[in-house]
Amino acid sequence: MKILIQTLYILFFFTGCRTLPMDNNFYGEYYNKGKDYEYRLILQQDPNTFKLELKYQDTNPKCIGRWKLEGEKIIHLQCEEVSELSKILSNGYMNERDYKLEIISNKKLKFKKVVLTKVK
Repeated sequence: MKILIQTLYILFFFTGCRTLPMDNNFYGEYYNKGKDYEYRLILQQDPNTFKLELKYQDTNPKCIGRWKLEGEKIIHLQCEEVSELSKILSNGYMNERDYKLEIISNKKLKFKKVVLTKVK
């Protein structure tokens, strides 16, 4: 009887600890605003393009490019290359052209150390 109760307890424990499946619908707008920054990311479905805007006190870098899902927990952003020297020298140019975001949930992504929340 004791073994039966332990077996039922273990089965109940493992079936109750399943994670909720994600629907992989990450398309939309994500946002976070802090004391001295503002981040906005728009992920578009077709053809997996994005727009990333970072606002700080004196700069407003932006980039557009393509994104792809890497496994179940990472979204990889690859900014398009910029060839115009005037755009590269402007304060709107992003030196870093490659980002990996951690998927926290269907409505939250972690960009660097900041959590972006889905707004649309």
